[in-house]
Amino acid sequence: MRPILVPVDLADNSEMVVNYAARLARGTHGSLIIMHALPPTILPGADDDDVYDPQQDAKKETLHSIVPSVSGVPYEHYLTHGAAVEAILAAAEKKHARLIVIGARGRAAHEGDPLGPIAKQVVLQSPCPVMLVSSRANTDAKPAAS
Repeated sequence: MRPILVPVDLADNSEMVVNYAARLARGTHGSLIIMHALPPTILPGADDDDVYDPQQDAKKETLHSIVPSVSGVPYEHYLTHGAAVEAILAAAEKKHARLIVIGARGRAAHEGDPLGPIAKQVVLQSPCPVMLVSSRANTDAKPAAS
């Protein structure tokens, strides 16, 4: 079965979104790809292809610390570079995702907006279905399996 892609911004609600997706995956005997996109950072005097984030190791460690609390759900971590929307869409294609589960509002959201700009663009451009998880969602509730 094709995996569920779970993009995270490493914020506090990342684990909640991963656990919601894990419940879906368990109910459908699926797996997760927990991903994070590092924004490109070009070093002065470097070629355009030389991308480096001085906090890459710390972000990689944080990403790998986000694991589903739901037992029996296979998962992998995927760290990539690029602008968030483009990286998420590329990962969905590359990893043959059957679904993207993403937080409705991430760090880039403006106060009062119910949907963050990244989630909105992913919904509009995704090659597969997208499920939005509100930060107010009751993640103890079991999502309905399809």
